[in-house]
Amino acid sequence: TYRPTVDHHISRIETLKSLLNKHGAPGSKGCASPNDLVPLNSHDDESLLDLHPHLYPIAVSSSTGNYVCALRRAYADDADYESSNNAPWPIVESKINGVGYNLLAVNSEHF
Repeated sequence: TYRPTVDHHISRIETLKSLLNKHGAPGSKGCASPNDLVPLNSHDDESLLDLHPHLYPIAVSSSTGNYVCALRRAYADDADYESSNNAPWPIVESKINGVGYNLLAVNSEHF
């Protein structure tokens, strides 16, 4: 089974992380401050298990604890995300144990 990498769904992820760190996330409620977002290069932190399982964390705000994430698209009958293999993931803001998320961009190209 073909399983695309995260890079396939989030174009230029390293550039996105750098821009988020320097400028914050435009339109965000808790991740908009420059030099506040810390890029996530590891997903080993157990607290990330409390984010919605469809969210792929990209960066975290050092002041609010909010996350900028990519939203994996999934459908009720698609546990392996195969229906969205070729689709870019929208960029959203969320928080640990939060209800839902806020759409920031349709994908990383529109950010």
